[in-house]
Amino acid sequence: MRSHASVEIVLLVPGLLGPGDGGRGDAGAAHALVEGLDLDGLDRLLSRAEHTEERGTDTSLEALALRSFGYDAPPAGADFPVAAFTALVDCDAEDKSGDRSEEDETEGLPVEGEGGSRSAGAEGGLPSMERGGGSRLVEREVGASPAEGEGGVRPVEREGTSRSVQGGGGFRVRVDPVHLRADIADLVLFDAARADLSRAEAAALARIVNDTLGRDGPHIDAAHPHRWYVALDAPARIATTPLSLATGARVSEAMPRGPDAPRWHRWMNEVQMALHECPVNAERERRGAVPINSVWPWGAGSLPPAPAAPAPFVGTWSDEALVHGLARHAGVQRGAMPVGARAWLDGEPRPGVHLVVFADLYPAVRRADIDLWRSAVAHFSAAWAQPLLGALDRGAVARVAMHDERGNRFTSTRRGRFRWWRRAGLAARIAG
Repeated sequence: MRSHASVEIVLLVPGLLGPGDGGRGDAGAAHALVEGLDLDGLDRLLSRAEHTEERGTDTSLEALALRSFGYDAPPAGADFPVAAFTALVDCDAEDKSGDRSEEDETEGLPVEGEGGSRSAGAEGGLPSMERGGGSRLVEREVGASPAEGEGGVRPVEREGTSRSVQGGGGFRVRVDPVHLRADIADLVLFDAARADLSRAEAAALARIVNDTLGRDGPHIDAAHPHRWYVALDAPARIATTPLSLATGARVSEAMPRGPDAPRWHRWMNEVQMALHECPVNAERERRGAVPINSVWPWGAGSLPPAPAAPAPFVGTWSDEALVHGLARHAGVQRGAMPVGARAWLDGEPRPGVHLVVFADLYPAVRRADIDLWRSAVAHFSAAWAQPLLGALDRGAVARVAMHDERGNRFTSTRRGRFRWWRRAGLAARIAG
């Protein structure tokens, strides 16, 4: 392997310090959280790291990604424009996909008849590497048919109009399919990413939603099975909760807020009624899959100009659509998440700073799932921390910086190996 002395790595590791406040200020609880795990690589990497802290109010995965690309937090009550960035990726994938007909994709799938059902709801509502470059967003007909591959529906002009967005403009809202489950005192939200929702099912469900909302409601574009969009001519006057933070939370505490919130609550109510016993969900429940019984609006905004300073990365590596959208907008190379640091280094990355997003810990933290978190952190230590520690010691990598969603930054260099007296491993970092 040739020397990578000019290669630096920024690792976004949301959830690194464990679920909730477990172990904060309590060394015994912190050690119990990691007891029995082989975390030698991570402990040694953290022991030599310099720790800095920058507190923020938004601890979502989305906010962490946007801050990494130089975007400041929006004013209080405003959303990060997540929808605008992720739509770049979904539209880009669409343009590269085939042109299969709707009949080919949705054949044999149960769909409600023309017009669907429309019910009035209560106003309050129920609780390979690519070079980035230009972008194009097209308003499409939902149900005009999803194509194969990572993408969405075939680009079709709706009502004779199309809309292209370059730079700013083009207001978008993510309206993602979700599963709501009744709890003792509230509803709890689960996103569709873990619900095995197919493209055909997403197209059929979106068609039911659009039939239900009719001309008075927003038109949903199921550009990806898990990522649905609404294009608006003017900003929606709502403040929303990112899906990553709403997942596992009480719905009543995370509903849209602001002047237009009652309208969005009413639409959500109508959607829930339409999807409650629709044929698609009946078929899903028959085979043991959770029903998609609501939508979640969030991430509203238009595509902002790139920050004045150029993107700090020469390459990004992630399975997160937002990270790919940010990289595309900034003209930065992007690739899928590698299986581990050894495989990534064997690919001889180009000199410069690379962004790697390890998001496996974050869902466990949001759901307070300690067993899942322990499994994921052990994998991170073996697949990433241990090989990167060795690369630092060999001089193959100049710097490794790990960032979490709470504003902690742990920066390790080769020089840090001389700090043999420090023993601030993961348990000590968790305890603070």
